[in-house]
Amino acid sequence: MRYLLFLLIFLLLTKLKSLDISTVPFCERPLNFDGPDFIRVYEFEELHQLKLEEPNLQMFVRNMNDLTELNLDNVDLSAQGSNRSKTLANALPRLQSLSLSFCRLSGSIHPSFSQLQSLSHIDLEGNDLSSEAPHFFANFSNLVTLSLRSCDLQGNFPENVLILPKLQSIDLSDNSLLTGHLPKFPFNSSLRQLKLYNTNFRGKLPDSIGNLMFLTHLLLSSSNFIGSIPSLLANLTLIVELDLRGNSFSGSIPPFHASAVPNLEFLRLSSNLLNGVIYSSLFTLPSLQGLCLDNNHFSGQLEEFSNASSSDGPIPKSISKLPRLVYLELAANNFYGTMKLDIFQSLRNLNSLDLSDNKLSIEGDNGSFTLPNLAALKLSRCNLTEVPKFLKNQVGLKTLNLSNNQIHGSVPSWIWNSGSLYELDLSQNAVDFLEQPLLADSNQSKTVIDGGKNPSSSILGVLALRSCNLSRFPDFLKNQDILFYIDLSDNKINGRTPSWIWKKNLRI
Repeated sequence: MRYLLFLLIFLLLTKLKSLDISTVPFCERPLNFDGPDFIRVYEFEELHQLKLEEPNLQMFVRNMNDLTELNLDNVDLSAQGSNRSKTLANALPRLQSLSLSFCRLSGSIHPSFSQLQSLSHIDLEGNDLSSEAPHFFANFSNLVTLSLRSCDLQGNFPENVLILPKLQSIDLSDNSLLTGHLPKFPFNSSLRQLKLYNTNFRGKLPDSIGNLMFLTHLLLSSSNFIGSIPSLLANLTLIVELDLRGNSFSGSIPPFHASAVPNLEFLRLSSNLLNGVIYSSLFTLPSLQGLCLDNNHFSGQLEEFSNASSSDGPIPKSISKLPRLVYLELAANNFYGTMKLDIFQSLRNLNSLDLSDNKLSIEGDNGSFTLPNLAALKLSRCNLTEVPKFLKNQVGLKTLNLSNNQIHGSVPSWIWNSGSLYELDLSQNAVDFLEQPLLADSNQSKTVIDGGKNPSSSILGVLALRSCNLSRFPDFLKNQDILFYIDLSDNKINGRTPSWIWKKNLRI
């Protein structure tokens, strides 16, 4: 009876123009769900997912000839078999927008799909197509957006699709077996978003990429691009996000200037082979929120307010002129010199700072400043001789890596004062825990008392104390119920192993 009523309703909707019965992919995740409980989320989702089986897709749309928009995102269409493309082509000749993301479709796209020449928006994300991308997409002259992300696409992607005259957004990301090259882009390109991360696209970026004057997002990370970064990228005035991480780009960084890229918020160039000149103007972009230059080979000249110095050199002072900066990743380069952390005190939005593995010597501070939004601080191999004092009043810190420095003696108990420290790495420092934090209970939120005066909470989950010259197990560890990973290797601990070390959730 319910089936007949459902069918009757849709038989009456012959003049319908737009239909959206998409469902939300995930319920709100309970706070107490840890890793193994994810399967319970998926089971809940599967139990409540709408499944189009009776009626099937053909019966569902057969009288909707005027339909121009169809959104079935997260509706289970796995029962449709290979007839889905033919069904859509025959029943919906006027279709302009089709969204079938995460519909559990499998198999290649049938050639009959090419009959849907009016399509301007196509979203098939998250389906197991396991095939080559159809070349007939290049004939869809009205196409504005195309998303084939995470579809297990293979083979060579047709370049002509990327230069369709009306195309504004294309997402082919997370198809690791998909290969291709970027075409020569025309001057009149409408492209605004180009997302090819985690694919096997390769080759050099064409200089014609500078023709994409409407481009706002260029995401090419974790692919196989080589060669230099075209200087014309620094003239794309609408660019908001530029992500070239994890490729093999070489040469210098183009000279980004505030007047040319006033909207640039995220610049990610990590894990390439970049070297050469870094311009101080890079550190003065007014909208910049994220800057990732880590894991490169900078060794050229660094301009510092018109004075050239080696980029195998100090951190530029102009970096303090980035008021919106949220994260700064400069690790694993060749910056050297002596510096103080108070150079960053004007960056009130800074959430993550990584200066590790350079040739820096960071001096002690007097603790007179705080970074109110700092959640992650990584200063490995920075020649520190003490735990930075500004951390004493730092609230909200979750990750702290001070490994491979020259810190020695007792770790100050105020290191726990942030109340949220989850990951701590003090490896390769001659430290001990003589000032023991007092943990009040065994709940997830623990009370830590510094000298009996300043209560705060600790949820330590990861602790690395490798090669710290420890002679015993720190006593405070036995009450850390949240702790699931600890590294005490290469120390001088002897005697009986305490029983608490074998807690079922602890990895050693």
